[in-house]
Amino acid sequence: EAKKRVVRAKERVEEMQTKLADAVRRADAAGGSSAEQSEMIAALRAEGENLARKQSTMEQSVRSAKGEARVLQEALDMEKEAREKEEVKVEALEKEVKTLKEELSSARKGESQSIKLEGELVAAKEESEKQRASNMVLEQQLKELKNE
Repeated sequence: EAKKRVVRAKERVEEMQTKLADAVRRADAAGGSSAEQSEMIAALRAEGENLARKQSTMEQSVRSAKGEARVLQEALDMEKEAREKEEVKVEALEKEVKTLKEELSSARKGESQSIKLEGELVAAKEESEKQRASNMVLEQQLKELKNE
């Protein structure tokens, strides 16, 4: 890139020298005085120097802008990569939440069934106690009847 700029600068210098030579020829053809020619040459040189400075400034601005664009692109790429990683994490967490909800629902159904079975067990124990008491009464009556 630096070589390209040097080549372009040389081309501009050659172009300005060509313009200067043309101006000198025109001045000679016009029959102007050497003072006028010197003024014209000085003016052309000053213009060439100004143009070279402007181009140099523009090239520096372009390099600076390209560098800034490169930095911004790198930052953008890093942000995209970070976002993708976070999206993967979010998806994994969403799956985990879904699984946990399903497990919770299953546990609640199991709890309901457990409560129902516990109630049935209590009722069966009470029934068993009644049967035992009834059996004991009947056995007592049977003993009494045998004893009589």
